[in-house]
Amino acid sequence: MLPQYLISLKNEGFMSLLEQNLLISSLNAKPVLASEWERGQLFDTQISCGIIPKIANWIESNNYSNMNKALNYIRELELKDHLNLVFKCWHNKEYPRLRQEALLTIIEWKPEETGKF
Repeated sequence: MLPQYLISLKNEGFMSLLEQNLLISSLNAKPVLASEWERGQLFDTQISCGIIPKIANWIESNNYSNMNKALNYIRELELKDHLNLVFKCWHNKEYPRLRQEALLTIIEWKPEETGKF
């Protein structure tokens, strides 16, 4: 159960509609709903439905820091739709520590499809 002050923040919001519109226009951004953000497309690369684009892009970057951050989010938030990205980290021989973390996640989740990868 959420504390009362968090419930009030959730109900009232952090900004008025006018403030939201000013922020969006100052960033030259396009307003989207949370459901669109999660399943949207950030760049020209196609991302499958159900995958949060930013996490997929971090894995694809082949940068250890980005990949580690993405793997941590996947594990902590139990984003099991991202299992294919966990396997991608596991297959990356360039970063042994990342491979180990990915393997631990795979073992912990015990996916039935493990033998398919």
